[in-house]
Amino acid sequence: MSPKPATFPADKAQQPMWKSFLQSMGLLVLAMGTALYSTATSRAGNLTATIVSAAASLVIAAWVGLRFVPRLAQGVNWAWIPRFAKYRNTGEGGIFLAALLVVLSAAVNTSNNLLYMVLSALLAILLLSGLLSILNFRSLEMELLMPARAFAGETLPFSVRIRNPRRMFPAFSLQAEPPGNGLYFPLIQPRDSVVQPGETTFGRRGRYIFDHLPTASRFPFGFFLKARHYPVKSECLCYPRILPQDGLSIAID
Repeated sequence: MSPKPATFPADKAQQPMWKSFLQSMGLLVLAMGTALYSTATSRAGNLTATIVSAAASLVIAAWVGLRFVPRLAQGVNWAWIPRFAKYRNTGEGGIFLAALLVVLSAAVNTSNNLLYMVLSALLAILLLSGLLSILNFRSLEMELLMPARAFAGETLPFSVRIRNPRRMFPAFSLQAEPPGNGLYFPLIQPRDSVVQPGETTFGRRGRYIFDHLPTASRFPFGFFLKARHYPVKSECLCYPRILPQDGLSIAID
């Protein structure tokens, strides 16, 4: 009997994706219209109308970024992009992407060199986050240490060993998801291994085979949650539940 692979928390009930897409597109068209109007009023010398329309454009773009962009990003199938299908957006990542969209809109509308520099810095941080996340998972070796035999309903101790064979780069903030409870590994130094103990319980008898160990991490900035299944080879034979002695009736002749 193989355990179910770890999954991300299910999304809450939301409106259909096509409605969110149409609403976001309509608001972006409105933001573009107000931005064009602010450009026209700026050329005409109407400072008040320029400030009001430019502010309205930024507010609408920020609303789209905060309300619709994270929702649309979660509903997209990223499987066609190599290595990107194992990422999930977090709350912090949604705020960062919204801020990125706001700065992008402001930079395009105002042609301010300082805003373009801020936009470049934000894009560099986003790229650096992805590269460090890939490096953090690279070349790790997982091992699930479990007793060969157990009894149903009894607490079963086990442990997870993570080995980092890299020469220089440590591994940070790994959340392993073995059967039972999750185990957190804050730091694994290069050419070192760390063992974390845990406990679980098998409710039924049978043969439990574990061929992979789900592991996730929000390193380095917490913008995205990346998960990966590492191959392991572990097996446990679970015997039937042991009945208490007072529940047994033994006839003696």
